[in-house]
Amino acid sequence: MGERVLIVDDNEDVRHILGLRLRMAGFDVGGAADGQAGLAALRDGDWDLVLLDLVMPELDGFGFLSALQGAERRGPPVVVITQYDDAVNCQRALALGASHYVGKSRALERGFAGALREWVAQVRLR
Repeated sequence: MGERVLIVDDNEDVRHILGLRLRMAGFDVGGAADGQAGLAALRDGDWDLVLLDLVMPELDGFGFLSALQGAERRGPPVVVITQYDDAVNCQRALALGASHYVGKSRALERGFAGALREWVAQVRLR
């Protein structure tokens, strides 16, 4: 079984496309449609990596990252994937604990799965 990746994004098409690409690359993939569902999935599963959108209903990506900061146990690394690829949001997400910040267009490119695999390996080496 491959690394487990949780995709937290309110856009079903994005979850589907990313999920397909990651499964083809050997990842085990789960999904959640908002930050609350993502936090519940984290509590219920053993994930190696989270791909997180910023703008979602219920609990946005910043709220999700803030909740992880207050958690008792350390969660998996979080890669923010967003269409709002700007310096202010990037700095805020990284300050809240995101390990990487990537524009959605790059996340949907072929080859992105390889970058994710490298990031998971780096975290495991720490």
